[in-house]
Amino acid sequence: MLCCFLDTYYLWQERKFRILYDEVRKGKNDIVINYLSSSDTALKLKDEIIDKYAVKCLAFKCDVSKVDEVDFMFETVEKEFGDVSVLVNNAAGNS
Repeated sequence: MLCCFLDTYYLWQERKFRILYDEVRKGKNDIVINYLSSSDTALKLKDEIIDKYAVKCLAFKCDVSKVDEVDFMFETVEKEFGDVSVLVNNAAGNS
């Protein structure tokens, strides 16, 4: 499974992430989108990915600067999808 933890502000705007999703389509990998505050964008993107690529997709709200939230997110993802085989991470913590 491809698991993407990406900042939703940049996620669908930048060409490199569109290319990433084209690669996902080829491999039929499932996707997890992590977001903190852009829930509308994340949920819209989740629906677009499901419709366009016919894969499972989960949008998960998590503050990556908080270990307990990250642990919970990974536990949930592993229960839903199994082991994570690829992690694409561009999330930035602001503290």
